[in-house]
Amino acid sequence: MLEEGTNKLQAVASARHAISEKLGDYAVPRVMQPVAAMPRRADGAPDRAACAGMGLRIARAPGRFCQR
Repeated sequence: MLEEGTNKLQAVASARHAISEKLGDYAVPRVMQPVAAMPRRADGAPDRAACAGMGLRIARAPGRFCQR
């Protein structure tokens, strides 16, 4: 999550670096959008509809089955 007053470009660069060190460059997302807080449903799961309303998209984990 992006803390208030944090430089967005610096936050994205820091996240990219951390991900590439842990998982490798191949796992770094091409597009990152810093947000103040992730919208959540009552059960704690990400609220995909609210994210879509913010212009965000949450990728589903590969190999996971989701009901639609």
